[in-house]
Amino acid sequence: MLQQQSDLPVTAVHADEVCPEHGPIDARGHRWNLRCAKCDHALDAYSARLRREELRDEHLRNSGLIGWPARATFENFVAALPAQKAALDACRALVVKSEKRGETPWLVGPPGTGKTHLASAMVNHVIRERGLPAAIYSARDIVKMLRASWGNKQGEKSEAEVLEDLASLSLLVIDEVGVGFGSEAETLQLFDVIDLRYRLERPTALVSNLTATEIRAALGERSFDRLRQGARTVPMNWPSHRGSRA
Repeated sequence: MLQQQSDLPVTAVHADEVCPEHGPIDARGHRWNLRCAKCDHALDAYSARLRREELRDEHLRNSGLIGWPARATFENFVAALPAQKAALDACRALVVKSEKRGETPWLVGPPGTGKTHLASAMVNHVIRERGLPAAIYSARDIVKMLRASWGNKQGEKSEAEVLEDLASLSLLVIDEVGVGFGSEAETLQLFDVIDLRYRLERPTALVSNLTATEIRAALGERSFDRLRQGARTVPMNWPSHRGSRA
């Protein structure tokens, strides 16, 4: 095992990640640019693994996955019904392969059917398996994030920076579309996010209890029009699992 030096944790390394002459001995340098302390051989594979792990942890911190959604996976989604299996397969297919150009999956159905679980599983997969940034936020949370930037206090991000962060995500899931939302100012702010992601051809998933007509009214015509291009509706219409457990 490597001994702890500066910010380097005590971590076991694989045989192909150590110095070929001295093995897993003391290392020096920055954790992403480690070198053998005896012969200065670059431990590139080990440094790259640490970098991937740190990036993954950073993506998870910024993912909006709080509480049980952080543990949501495709494997622990209960698919007892054919329709549940179809929804699971559809969501898995959307993130396991490379994103289609402009694809916007919509998870729609009544409360308690597992929409947030599958949406969170998509985010978890993109981060943990593909090493890419992804997040799930409610529509109101996105508006709050943008409004919080208006004061632009020292050290805080500007509205443009928050918008850029949201636009740069490989996958953004907008949860609870239509819940406590709908003023003209909120609709315009959400449009800025959707429009920029649309122009960058990055997928934006929706999670909602509403019908397509109600989603149009909640988001506004311009946002709805951009999201529906290439949209893949994933219907989740079965009894609430909360009621069955009760």
